[in-house]
Parts: sequence; structure tokens; C-alpha cells
Amino acid sequence: MLIWILLALVVAAYVYEDAKKRDLSNNKWAKTPGNWALGVFFLMIVFLPLYIMNRGPEKGDLRPVERFCGNCGARLTQVNGTCTVCGAKLITSHNQ
Repeated sequence: MLIWILLALVVAAYVYEDAKKRDLSNNKWAKTPGNWALGVFFLMIVFLPLYIMNRGPEKGDLRPVERFCGNCGARLTQVNGTCTVCGAKLITSHNQ
């Protein structure tokens, strides 16, 4: 019995530390790392899969977003207002 409590405590501590690194503001289940850790500690079989499926990106993790032309579907290497393949004018938030 003690081994299961220790295992739950270790996993809850990991979830708490991992959740502190992530943006939980859009999470519908729990918005604070402490809530996730408590949920994992008491109901690991439910909360651990929920946490893994719903955790947000790490704070400061800004991966480049790929952009595509809405007219021809070509991948855009630079955003200069027109597609380099078909010449279509690109709609951005600036010129809507």
C-alpha cells in the first residue's frame, strides 16, 4: 500500500512541476498546477490521462507558424502581401 502512495506522490510532483512550465489559461479542467497535482494524487487513473491530453504548450514556446496561400495553397516563405507562386494578394490582419 505504501508503494502506491509513494508512486502517486512522485507522479503528482512531476505533474505539478510540469504544469508550472505550461500555459494553463485555456485549460477547461484545471487552471492551476496545484489542482492538477491534487487530482493526479487522488485519482491518477482519471487525471493523469486528462493532464497529458489537455496540457498546454510550455511558456515561451513560440514555434514558427507555417503560412499557406489561400488561392493556390503554396507554402509562404515570406509574408510580403502577395504569393510568390500565383501572385494573389494575401489577406492579413492589417489589410482586412
